[in-house]
Amino acid sequence: MLDFVDNEESKFVNGGEAFAKRIASKVAQTKAFESVSREQASGKALVISGKIREYKEGNVALRALIGFGAGSSYFDADVAFSDNETGKKIGDIKVDKNSWALGGVIAATQDVASHMDSAASSIANQLKKAKGIH
Repeated sequence: MLDFVDNEESKFVNGGEAFAKRIASKVAQTKAFESVSREQASGKALVISGKIREYKEGNVALRALIGFGAGSSYFDADVAFSDNETGKKIGDIKVDKNSWALGGVIAATQDVASHMDSAASSIANQLKKAKGIH
């Protein structure tokens, strides 16, 4: 698991590291892999890396009180899977998360951290399925 490249326009420092840590944690929880590491390794392994395309916290008060997209939070990333030995790309996933447009309590709780957690869980579940573990 490598740190993701942060979007140059992002005001969040180390967003790529935070997302990679979340993915590693969720993948480890599935127990689908013998080991999960955030260090560069040699030998047979799946490498997960990518780039954060958009990271926007938005405004909680606007999301809760106004809705209709006001104050929305966004988290978009490109996730790449490759073979550690050959470097060959195996697949990719596009992450496209944003807060609920209608506002209220649901939208207020949907921040970038919750988007990252949701995306990391989805990625971990997809990897588990790909290994044939249900």
